[in-house]
Amino acid sequence: MKMSPFGNNFTRVHAFVAGGLLAAFMALVLFGCLMGWEHIRDLPLVLRATLAVVTGPFDGPIARPGDWAAWMAARWCLPVCASFLVLGALCQLIPLPFRRGAFAFRIGTWTVGWFLWLAGAILSLMNALD
Repeated sequence: MKMSPFGNNFTRVHAFVAGGLLAAFMALVLFGCLMGWEHIRDLPLVLRATLAVVTGPFDGPIARPGDWAAWMAARWCLPVCASFLVLGALCQLIPLPFRRGAFAFRIGTWTVGWFLWLAGAILSLMNALD
């Protein structure tokens, strides 16, 4: 079996998955900030935390810039979240030794990578707002 060389295997489905996960996590953070936490009623802070979800584990330090514990939590969470995101992105570029199920494998790793990156935003924000 001949493997294809390095190439770009990104499709529209990849953009839909990343965009859908981002929108879902942004809605979750917005809902949590508006409904759950009593001391975060400041609208600019809520908008900043919601828009910073794309930064993953750095959402907590962006929401509370002077909090040293939030930075420590982000640094603790970064290697785990970033490794899965990088793995998901690399699986789109490297040639796979199989063709059957390759697209499903690539979409699966892409989804897991983005999900864990954005879940790091939730964990970081929960630590920052406690």
